[in-house]
Amino acid sequence: MSSTPKDPRSAAERARDTAGIVGSLRHEGYVPAPEAEAIHQRADRGEITTEEAIELFRQRALERDAELTRKRRPTEQTAGVSATTRVSLDELLEALEYVSSVGFDTGDAAAYISRDTGSVYFVGTDMEPEEDAPEDLESPDRYIAVPSKQELDLGKRVALAFAEAHLPEQYGRIRAIFSHPRAYARFKALLEERDQLAAWYEFENGAQREALSDWCAAQGFEPV
Repeated sequence: MSSTPKDPRSAAERARDTAGIVGSLRHEGYVPAPEAEAIHQRADRGEITTEEAIELFRQRALERDAELTRKRRPTEQTAGVSATTRVSLDELLEALEYVSSVGFDTGDAAAYISRDTGSVYFVGTDMEPEEDAPEDLESPDRYIAVPSKQELDLGKRVALAFAEAHLPEQYGRIRAIFSHPRAYARFKALLEERDQLAAWYEFENGAQREALSDWCAAQGFEPV
């Protein structure tokens, strides 16, 4: 006897949602690889949900990033980084917000972490350089750029997870919101209407801390 698919959507709904995900990713410069196509096919057959497929993509991105980092610095001794280098999670959250809002789509802002000390440095075209900022921040052997919310998949995925946990009756409406421009403004307006804005900010903060902690672990840092 065949098992019941995990995804309750119809074949047409699954195909539509999968096409939407692929379209969004291709718009951002994504080129499907065989492994990625396999994930899309599993979602299309209903073996995994759309949210599970997105989580698989996020994990693959983290693994690729960690592999690239290892190739850049063959040994810990050569790179001068300790496996227990500590970095402030609060500072990372501030840096995440900075690079995601100020420098989003423009590259006008960035933040870097010292592999040696865990210090975080902010740089941008509209701000004065920090007094103690090193001149070689773009050297990958000594510093690493803080990723944006987009790079950590902290957008639509987190909003839908919040909807599923706090506003299940509005899940379909919220998913539709993210198919249109100005999605976040519409999403937050709905949350305010439902008196869920404070709960959302707490949920989003927790998701960001978890994603940054995972990213730190992949890069050899200890978030504190």
